[in-house]
Amino acid sequence: MTDNQPLILVAGVMEDQVFSHVCYVASHLSQTLPNFRFERICKQCEEWEPWLEKICKTRGWSHENSPLVWREFGKSADNYAYIGDATQFWEFISEYYGIESQLSKDELNTLGQDCSQEAEIRARKNTLIAGNSKLRVSIFGSDRQLCENLAIDLCAIEILHLAKEIVVKLYNPPVPSTRLKDEIREIETPFKSSPAIKIVQSLSIALADCDILIILNEIPMESGEAIDYWLNRNGSSMLDLARQINDFAPDCMKVVFCSAGPNCLNAGLLASTVTNLDANNIVVVSSHLGFEILCETANLVDVALEEMGCPPVWGFIGINHFVDMHNTIQRHEIYRPNNRALKSPNGTTLPLGARHQELRSIFYMVHDKDPDVALLEHKVSLAGDSQKCIAICDLLRLWYNKNNNVEDEIISLGICSDGTFGIPKGIFFSQPVYLQQLEDDSRRWLPCAEFPQPGHQNWILNNMIETAQILAEKIMFGTYTIRGRDLILDVVDESLKVGFRSIDTAARYGNEGDIGEALRISLPKYNLKREDIFVTTKLAPSDTGCPEKVYNAVKNSLSKLGLTYLDLYLIHWPGAGAIPENSTENIKLRDTTWKVLADFQKQGILRSIGVSNYLVKHLKELLANDYGVRPAVNQVECHPHYRQDELRTYCNKEGIHVQAYSSLGTSKSNELLQDPTVNSIATEYKVSPARVLLRWALQQGIGIIPKAAKMEHIRDNIDLNFVINDQHMKTLSSLPQKKYTWDPTNVC
Repeated sequence: MTDNQPLILVAGVMEDQVFSHVCYVASHLSQTLPNFRFERICKQCEEWEPWLEKICKTRGWSHENSPLVWREFGKSADNYAYIGDATQFWEFISEYYGIESQLSKDELNTLGQDCSQEAEIRARKNTLIAGNSKLRVSIFGSDRQLCENLAIDLCAIEILHLAKEIVVKLYNPPVPSTRLKDEIREIETPFKSSPAIKIVQSLSIALADCDILIILNEIPMESGEAIDYWLNRNGSSMLDLARQINDFAPDCMKVVFCSAGPNCLNAGLLASTVTNLDANNIVVVSSHLGFEILCETANLVDVALEEMGCPPVWGFIGINHFVDMHNTIQRHEIYRPNNRALKSPNGTTLPLGARHQELRSIFYMVHDKDPDVALLEHKVSLAGDSQKCIAICDLLRLWYNKNNNVEDEIISLGICSDGTFGIPKGIFFSQPVYLQQLEDDSRRWLPCAEFPQPGHQNWILNNMIETAQILAEKIMFGTYTIRGRDLILDVVDESLKVGFRSIDTAARYGNEGDIGEALRISLPKYNLKREDIFVTTKLAPSDTGCPEKVYNAVKNSLSKLGLTYLDLYLIHWPGAGAIPENSTENIKLRDTTWKVLADFQKQGILRSIGVSNYLVKHLKELLANDYGVRPAVNQVECHPHYRQDELRTYCNKEGIHVQAYSSLGTSKSNELLQDPTVNSIATEYKVSPARVLLRWALQQGIGIIPKAAKMEHIRDNIDLNFVINDQHMKTLSSLPQKKYTWDPTNVC
């Protein structure tokens, strides 16, 4: 949580209708406004007065009745602001957001009854957890040996098994009938007289009454499978898991990811689809990726292994990560002599000084070992079972530690970002974190903002962040052919209103200035900050080649858009202006252009860079000499009438995200939208042809940037919550091919 994203807390008596009303409005605002966060604290009548007296005495407040409303912001427990009772809350939201809420007496009665019923259901669902002396852990995994090893290690965690009896359930997903199925059995452990580990045959049984769900299950990538198809299969599995969690799991359950799959992406998908879990209780284990090089690091700098901490691990775990060896912490012991050491005779038995421990980064010890450091930092991690078990057990040991000094421990963990380190809010990303202890004894993981970023390799971190955002943000809002100040103001305003958070434009479109003005006007209207949106623009062909022109083009786009950095900057066309398409001079000019953009990217002015309209031959030339920065995106024409199969296969293999323009055809042709097959499928799903075309792209992992000037079309373009079945997908992918826009085939 940051200062720009305060937390609204509403405390009150469960039976109080006014408390229910305030919570109802606050909950609605938290779902509608991106920077409004809300938590409810329910108390029974007999608990209310002692609790209220205690908090008022601690904070110097004077408050008498239910509800009590206040704000908290920042990391410090002292950063809070009293709002007051319901009357002051209505004044607060009216002043800040221009919102008023008035309900009739009957509506208040109905709302109060609904809230009471909800509280009763929630209480019944959590009764077994709250009143039980057992800690129930469920392990969801496809590797039976790893699951059993981890289960035994969990039972050995002293902090856990001394406080509660641990019960571990193992669930392995169904396997093909050619393999032997697990039988129901119990595994003896040396830590309890009765069996503590059971294998269950149903995920619903594993989720019931579960305190901690550990996900080791992975969906392996099949031979020759495109990465986008693999990610979509993972996404489908998360949707299925979310449905079962909503049906069977208690609200207080913690979820821990540690598999070989795209863990951060899966965690984000799960957090966005479960309705009963707190996103703060969903985490991705990542420290095991640093364990692998720990011994080699200690040998390289000639430091005892027991003095070394785990190297910080950054990244979108399962897709990419980086182990920052330079900022590995060493627990070093130093000797400080006292005055007696200068005067005492030889052979004295009196203490001559004291030993003290200090923490320090080892960056000063590796400055002359750059080649060796690079080999270790960029090493592909193949963390073994033992390293995963250690990392998970260390995480839970800290999470359940009852000591008050847990905030002193800093670990690497994938959590839902709050904007720290430049990581976009809402994206799960591995970073240094600590465990904050709240007044109600609950805990949450927060980024350790003071921890140094990998400055020597900062461009790597930026690339990983942009990759994460591109994968998380599949829909962008296109502005090509949308011109005119008033129209752009309306279009951008409506796009932000309905949920678009990305803008795609280009210098060649001639509308960057108007879009910049629209963003300055509309962002505050919807309580959005610059970091909440993703802006893409492109280099005009006329500016390609000359370093000075490229430099000025970037600066001009920033100035017109009113921004200090761009999220994504693309080379618009593989050819240069005023140069014949078949001239080999284009190859040299493209190379010069990429070098300048790579320098901008390393400076952080361009968070990520890519290309547009590049064919396989152009990409191969670029990847052969990419100046240390690979293209993040290739934006091309792509739709059922022009599928670009060969290009997409190559981009998937090289990790380049394909983004489609003209997904609905062009302003000069409606052939796509009028295609009889597309319309027939649209009729069957009861959606528009445009939504069928956009959904076809999304289901194949293709990013889309649909443009629209009419408000109903803007809303239609983002409402894609349906699935086209396999047969219809095959039908759409078998339509005759026809290209509608520019053809780069002849560009040398």
